[in-house]
Amino acid sequence: MQTQMIQQSKTYYPQPIQKVVENMQVMSAQRQQQVVEYIELLCFYDGIGLVNEEKAEQKKPKKRHAGTAKGKAIFADDFDEPLEDFKEYM
Repeated sequence: MQTQMIQQSKTYYPQPIQKVVENMQVMSAQRQQQVVEYIELLCFYDGIGLVNEEKAEQKKPKKRHAGTAKGKAIFADDFDEPLEDFKEYM
């Protein structure tokens, strides 16, 4: 199965990807998995999407909304004032 995929990739993908596929042939299975995960991560960062659809749902970032933490942090009135410990340095 893997040999068939490699043969298909050699005819379908451009030169740089062919080199990656050829180099993966001599790697251990663990290293091959790491390469696949790294490529998926790069695709995710570029907004292309992931190759493995199962992982796509796991890695989808939650939608953030502005102001959701409003009122959760309380600052003292003298927050911007110099600290007593640092007065000798000022």
